Amino acid sequence: MSTAAAVAGAPAAKAPCCAGCLVTPDPETMNAPTNHPPKKLRKQYVNNSHPLIVLKFEDGHEIKIYQNTGKVFDVWSGESIKVMAVFDPTSSDWELVETKKSDAFDDATD
Repeated sequence: MSTAAAVAGAPAAKAPCCAGCLVTPDPETMNAPTNHPPKKLRKQYVNNSHPLIVLKFEDGHEIKIYQNTGKVFDVWSGESIKVMAVFDPTSSDWELVETKKSDAFDDATD
């Protein structure tokens, strides 16, 4: 008896989504919204060491923070932010200082 005959009436098996993949995607739940949207956090960053720091967020927006100043900003929980140092504002050559998760920034004090 074949396996197809053994599961008569069951939907046909789906192929894996890519080579080497052991998980078969389920189209009904693949793009389903989660029960809990990501939490928005209020964080801050103070620049005391570089002439200019640019925080680059996953969605593409940037925040400039000049030396000896700080900024308060909203960020999604779990988001990665690149901390870039700019030594020459006329140059497009920026130095990656670090990449931090949003939870690693100090909480904003209002």
